[in-house]
Amino acid sequence: MLRLSATDMDISVSMTINCDGEVCPCVVDARELTRRINANKNPTCSMRYDDERGAIVVNGGRVEHFVHTMAVEEFPVVPNRPRGLSIQIPAVTLQNALKTCNSIAAREPSRYAINGILLESTACGHLPVATDGRRMAVVEANGSTGNFLGSVVLPLRFASLVAKFIDASARMMSTSSSMRTRPRTAKSPSPPPYSYAAQTGC
Repeated sequence: MLRLSATDMDISVSMTINCDGEVCPCVVDARELTRRINANKNPTCSMRYDDERGAIVVNGGRVEHFVHTMAVEEFPVVPNRPRGLSIQIPAVTLQNALKTCNSIAAREPSRYAINGILLESTACGHLPVATDGRRMAVVEANGSTGNFLGSVVLPLRFASLVAKFIDASARMMSTSSSMRTRPRTAKSPSPPPYSYAAQTGC
């Protein structure tokens, strides 16, 4: 199992990929690693850690690419899983709600107080809310569950990333690869059934 994590100190992302073998924990430049892997023309990609060079070696067929690593202890730790109270929302419901609110939320720097999406969580359900001062969108997230009750403001960047991740997950599920053994089907499968939002430190 290969675990990939990234953060800009505002939003953190972590995912796991089924694979054979393992490499030691390390930090690499995300854009450089992506560029090297995208250059690989083979159906599979192999990586190993070179102690002498202090680099990840990406096998691109007849060419090996070296991506130098940085000290792990100098970078923040990305949690393995959400901490604290959480809510569980069907992925398609969350995606549609965030897209609707994202189109309404204010974007002017002078109106920073409403440059986000308010997620209201009550015993009756979960309501994403957005406004630009003139219009307001309130979307009912049907089918959601969880133990978090309260309010939290979601950055617009978060809303855009979640929508992209759900789209990307749906595309990944419709193809087969060396790391995913799901067969290709004539009908494109639906997006993953659930997405999670969590409030940390509760």
